Amino acid sequence: MSDNQTESVAVSSAVLAAFLGWTVDAFDFFVVIFLIDVLAHQFAVSKPDVVRTLMSRWPCGPVGALLFGILADRYGGRTSLMLNVLYFSLIEVLRRCPELQASE
Repeated sequence: MSDNQTESVAVSSAVLAAFLGWTVDAFDFFVVIFLIDVLAHQFAVSKPDVVRTLMSRWPCGPVGALLFGILADRYGGRTSLMLNVLYFSLIEVLRRCPELQASE
């Protein structure tokens, strides 16, 4: 294979991976949209609360992409990915920490 063909295959693979990632993300989002009633009942909250939570995802996605994209450009993709995983891990641990939750 020539260098041109190798580059073309790499670009095609990257485009396919990006499209499939977007497809899975869209599928996941729409599954949640179809389950708003079930989620509201399961978590004992109102439907508008569930919808507000889902809508807060839209402006936060591009902000996170911009932030971690800048970090990836500056420090490399691996470092940016590691920081992203550490951030989500920290948020998950803090979310489950009973001392930080409001008493019911």
